Amino acid sequence: DGLININTADAGELMKIPGIGENKAERIIEYRQLHGRFGSAEELMNVSGIGSGIYEKMKDYITVK
Repeated sequence: DGLININTADAGELMKIPGIGENKAERIIEYRQLHGRFGSAEELMNVSGIGSGIYEKMKDYITVK
């Protein structure tokens, strides 16, 4: 399906998502380490620096399988 799984992607894969650079990729990985797997894609908005605007840009590119 070409979607990037935010529960398993490494920093390089995460940076392929629109709106995600190195810093946000590292924050997503850190969030996963602290809180476990994302239960939903919307949970990304709990990550520092990812608000609704950035989420809207990336939601069509991600999955949480």
